[in-house]
Amino acid sequence: MRLLYSIFVFLIFSFSGKAFNNDSITNHIYTLIYNQQFNQAEELLTKNNELLDPFYLEILNIDLHWWKYSTTRLKTDARNLTGLLKDFNETEQSSQRVKINQLIRKSYQLRYERKRYKLIQVLFLRSEINQLLSMIIRDELPISGEQLKLFDLYISMFRYFENVNPFSLQNKSVEREKELQKMENFARSENLITSTMAHYFLGRIYQKIEREPKKGKTHFEILTQKFPENNLFIEHLADCQ
Repeated sequence: MRLLYSIFVFLIFSFSGKAFNNDSITNHIYTLIYNQQFNQAEELLTKNNELLDPFYLEILNIDLHWWKYSTTRLKTDARNLTGLLKDFNETEQSSQRVKINQLIRKSYQLRYERKRYKLIQVLFLRSEINQLLSMIIRDELPISGEQLKLFDLYISMFRYFENVNPFSLQNKSVEREKELQKMENFARSENLITSTMAHYFLGRIYQKIEREPKKGKTHFEILTQKFPENNLFIEHLADCQ
């Protein structure tokens, strides 16, 4: 009996230790990406590919290529990013896991096409994302906890932009305010990835869309403290000031 108990305790600590180690590796890679140390982040990501949770592996891989392109604006980095975003497994369209990955990738595609002012592509992508959202069954998603919060953050960002109408006579809407409040709540998360992305989305939204640079400044101050080597965050903070 004592032997069985010892084995049980050992297994619990082994799995919890592995989970902690994976979280530590995930946060380390994420910090490297957001401090614009892309080569080190890519090396560590490749080395720990099989150890990382599939959900966070997807996020880290896309975010690495996104920020690399956003920083360098090189054609090779643009090709690598767009190639990754379109790399879907067409044989598993019904999988909820695949739909999650598609939705996240399409949200980055949407951001990419907005950067390039490709309005036709933006309209198509908005339609595709709305279709995906209608197909996702929340209770059947293979994620929970902080992963689900991060997924909800992507959805909030998309729904916020769905309610941004440059031709509207009203400056704000109830729906936009609701999504902004959700993102503010996500920014208070203790999870590094969720809070960082929420701060970034909010900073840019207040800076460029809501025209409330003082609020944007608050978020970029937090980001520059967390990631002092990120020159883009420093530039956004200066712009808000």
